[in-house]
Amino acid sequence: MFDIRIFTDRDEYYFMIGKIVNHQGYIEYPIFRFDINTGKFSEFISANYSSDYIAPDNMIGATCNINKVPGNDSLYSITYAEPLPNWNVNSFLGLYNQYSKKWVYDRKLMAKPTQNTSVFTPPQIYNGKVYANCGYDIVCHDIATGKQLWTRDFGADFMFSGFIIVENKLIGSCENQMLYCINPDNGTIIWQTKGSGTSSRLAYLNGIVYFIGGGDGKLHAVEVSTGKTVWLLDANSIDGTIFASYNPVFVFPAADGKPARVIALTLSNAYCFEAYR
Repeated sequence: MFDIRIFTDRDEYYFMIGKIVNHQGYIEYPIFRFDINTGKFSEFISANYSSDYIAPDNMIGATCNINKVPGNDSLYSITYAEPLPNWNVNSFLGLYNQYSKKWVYDRKLMAKPTQNTSVFTPPQIYNGKVYANCGYDIVCHDIATGKQLWTRDFGADFMFSGFIIVENKLIGSCENQMLYCINPDNGTIIWQTKGSGTSSRLAYLNGIVYFIGGGDGKLHAVEVSTGKTVWLLDANSIDGTIFASYNPVFVFPAADGKPARVIALTLSNAYCFEAYR
């Protein structure tokens, strides 16, 4: 059984997370690598689980995300989780070398364990650091050593929108209905503005972040430099429905004499708009 998520690698490979029963009879979820040309797959890495606690379903742990380290063909940043009593979770960060088949480091605790301490959305690697939404926290670790550089608690997660890093700013739509702009160097909040809680993934083009609000069903466009909302488009006035937050927003830069474009889907149709600028 495999996860529905696909993690890209090089042109000829991709990764997925699968379920196995190990030689001790416990369930775990290692990462498998698939060859696009042949369809063959093999187990790539299983995390170093402590097995201190066995979950009621006989599971000892699961890998959650894998990110190739930019500019290095050998290194992969990996997050994984272990169950704890009372449905709490420990989330860890590791760095794996595929050529030596050894961990550079592993079991770097990402946040204080709670029932929500999971890495909900794919981490981002930027300027030698790895950023992740771990439960209600955004955390930042040095990619070379795994040392945690900063952490900030938002009281809610970023599970649906995730976050992006653009213009040296980390932008995320939180379930507390706020859109945050964070300094990726130290975790301080540069600005925050009204968002929509549950939302689509964020899309960026020419200084503007676009997303569909799940709470209001509108297409939002927010200026990255200031936090000013420049668009709040209501699909009800277009076709009597709402923009669907379970679909992404697509952005296309200007090309071949055509202006930059934004495409969003309602419950009935797809619409193409000329981008804000």
